[in-house]
Amino acid sequence: MAVVGVGFNVKMAEALGVVPAFAAVYLAAGPSPLYRRVRDVAVGLVILAAVALSWPAMFDLTPAAARPFAGSSTHNSMLELAAVYNGIDRFIPRARFGQARGAGAAPGVGPLAPGPGAQARSGAGAGARRPGIMGGGAPAGPLRLFTPGLAAEAGWLLPLAAVAAAALFLALRRRRFAGPLSPRQTDVLLWSGWALCYGVVYSAAGGMFRPYYLVTLAPPLAALAAIGAAALWRRAAEGRLYRIAAAAALLATALWELYIAHGVAASGAGRMGFLGAPGEPAAWQPWVYGLLACGTIASVIGVLAASGRAARAAVAAGVAALLIVPAGSSFGSMVGRAAFAMAPVPAFAAGAPRRGRPAPPGARFGFGEMTSDRKLIAFLTANRGGARYLLATTSAMQAAPIIIATGQPVMAMGGFTGRDPILTVPRLAGIVAQGDLRFAMVGGARGFGARAGDPAPQQAALMRWIRDHGRPVDPSLWRSGGASPAPAAAQGFRGVRGAAPMQLFDLSPGTALRAP
Repeated sequence: MAVVGVGFNVKMAEALGVVPAFAAVYLAAGPSPLYRRVRDVAVGLVILAAVALSWPAMFDLTPAAARPFAGSSTHNSMLELAAVYNGIDRFIPRARFGQARGAGAAPGVGPLAPGPGAQARSGAGAGARRPGIMGGGAPAGPLRLFTPGLAAEAGWLLPLAAVAAAALFLALRRRRFAGPLSPRQTDVLLWSGWALCYGVVYSAAGGMFRPYYLVTLAPPLAALAAIGAAALWRRAAEGRLYRIAAAAALLATALWELYIAHGVAASGAGRMGFLGAPGEPAAWQPWVYGLLACGTIASVIGVLAASGRAARAAVAAGVAALLIVPAGSSFGSMVGRAAFAMAPVPAFAAGAPRRGRPAPPGARFGFGEMTSDRKLIAFLTANRGGARYLLATTSAMQAAPIIIATGQPVMAMGGFTGRDPILTVPRLAGIVAQGDLRFAMVGGARGFGARAGDPAPQQAALMRWIRDHGRPVDPSLWRSGGASPAPAAAQGFRGVRGAAPMQLFDLSPGTALRAP
């Protein structure tokens, strides 16, 4: 519980999904008498609360003038951030974000625009929309995690994992749910409870839901799949009925993987990259389907026709065949380009450029489409002088590419979302007067919650001050590819609201500029 409390301070409420499973397993299989187990769980929950709330409480008890602003909160409160932005808002979208209940889209991120020909295919009128990739492409509901886009995150081996859970239920039913659990049954209960808790939470989340949260389902589903595969391997040699069950489990898992792969490819975002040329469209190559199908069919035939060691070998071969596609998906996610730096998605889901057409500068970050331009970084470095900050940007999404590329401090005037009131005009003027900041970037996709025509009042005042006191820098000095960005680059990632042409301002206009 203490470790979970530390996890709360890293990812807040998302870390608490394992607590019901841990408590249930200890109450069901703990070594002490029941009253002691209840006492231990109660003490553990107190420890969890003490560790989890220690840092937020210390933060909120620190005078506001002596602490940094709690990004994404409205009252500079870490407890509010945990309870509201990273709590309630994950389930109930608020009107200030402009979301529709159950859409699952991120605040400030509209649904993806339909691709070419979508209107003709669907017959929908102009403006037809579908759930965005940030929301996983599926509305909240009991079947959300079974959609291909979300199942591709961690659910490839779900039918194989279900074998372990089903075996536990049958074993408990045979003995009428009485008596102590065996160590193996305790393991299955733990992992099943973990998966069930997170599955229910993610299925019900109707607010700011991110597909990459499903990484928390990877440990329990992997453990259950391994337990299920081991059970099939042992039982395959014990009788024909067990061999039929093993063959059915292998076949069901193969069909499930094909359903996920076909669904992702058919959605128009099927780019794998780990097969053939990186970023090549329609990358679910036929030989992958063939390898999965042939390996599974051969294993099923082997399991049904053989017995003893031969049946076990067939099960092992079938499991190996089932690992090809999920292993490739994981590898593609590591080496491919993700659509959002702050919300990674599998490489085949979005963001990979087509062959012969490179992505616009910074497109892999989704926001701040020009801030990863090498020419911009070279210009800022050459003209920085003694300034503390290399650049000031509207949001952390724009600042991140330069920080990653240079390791130098970059100011995000609006915090993570671009709307956090962390900086006032007098404070910004003082920083510039002290010589700590020379350049500021305005425009572009400002980040979550920063919709076009609806900037936060404090951020609007900062932008006005920058335009009034700064000198626009000739784009030919810092922008690659000419003075005007390409239309695609000017929009950043499709569907991001608040995109506007980016401008660089020199806040020390009396100093000469040098070309990089």
